[in-house]
Amino acid sequence: MSNNLMPYLRAVADVLGEPWRAATSRCVGEDAALVGPDGGWISVTVSSNGSGERLVLEAWLDSELSPHLPTGMVRPSVTVARARPTAAVGKDLARRLIPDVVELIDAARDLARRRACDAADLSNVLAAIGAGFGTTPEAGANTVSVGAYGQPLFATAQVLQPVWRSRQRRVRFSIDATVENALALAALVGERAAADRATPVAPDSGR
Repeated sequence: MSNNLMPYLRAVADVLGEPWRAATSRCVGEDAALVGPDGGWISVTVSSNGSGERLVLEAWLDSELSPHLPTGMVRPSVTVARARPTAAVGKDLARRLIPDVVELIDAARDLARRRACDAADLSNVLAAIGAGFGTTPEAGANTVSVGAYGQPLFATAQVLQPVWRSRQRRVRFSIDATVENALALAALVGERAAADRATPVAPDSGR
C-alpha cells in the first residue's frame, strides 16, 4: 500500500460524509477501500505513471448483491491524481462517482427484490400444482411430478424460469399416458380450451 494512503482516504471520506468511511483492503488486488451504503464499496488501487501516482476508484457490490448486477450495467469508476488535495478529490467523487455508485446499489437491490418475488411466486405455483397432483415439490425445485414412467399416467409440470422472470408466467406440462388416459386428458384439455375461447382474458401481465 502506498504510504499514508489510509489517512488520505479518511480525509476524502470526511468530505463525502456519512456513511462513507475509509477501510483497509477488502479483496485481492486493491490497496484500500471506501465503504459506503450497505451492499457496496469503492475499491481503491494506486497506479503509478510518468505523471505521478493516481488513484483508481471502482465500485463493487458485496457477495449478496453481486449476482444481481443488472445486465448491461457497468460498475462505475474514475481515476484521480493522488497529488490533488483531499477536499478537491472528495468533491470530485461526490459529483462524478457517488451518484453512479448509489444508482448501482439501488438497481442491484431492486433486481434482487424482484427475483425474490419471482421465486416466491414460482414456489407458490408449484405448491398449488403439487397439491393438485397429490404430492409436494422438493425445496428449490422448478418441477413437480406425479406417477412414474411406465405407469398408466406420468406427468411433470415445469415452471419456465427465464420466461417466468420476463413476467409472462408460463408452466409447461409433459405427460406420458396410456391411450385411455390420454383420451380422457384430451377431452379435459379440449373442454378447458373451449371455455377459454368463450371467455377471452387479458394477456398475462404477471401480476
